[in-house]
Amino acid sequence: MKHDLQSQRLRHYLLLLTSYFLLLTIPALCQFKVYISVDMEGIAGVVTGDQLSPGSFEYERFRNF
Repeated sequence: MKHDLQSQRLRHYLLLLTSYFLLLTIPALCQFKVYISVDMEGIAGVVTGDQLSPGSFEYERFRNF
């Protein structure tokens, strides 16, 4: 009977340690970056090639879109 109680406590302790370890490590493993790349020709409202070159007409405006 005493042995069962000790093994039950040990299992409970190991479960708590495992849970604590997972709570600490899972968020660190789930971090990632997402990069989005688009061509500006596909953005609605871009109608001329002048809007696609740096320093050209409305380039900054469409870059923000």
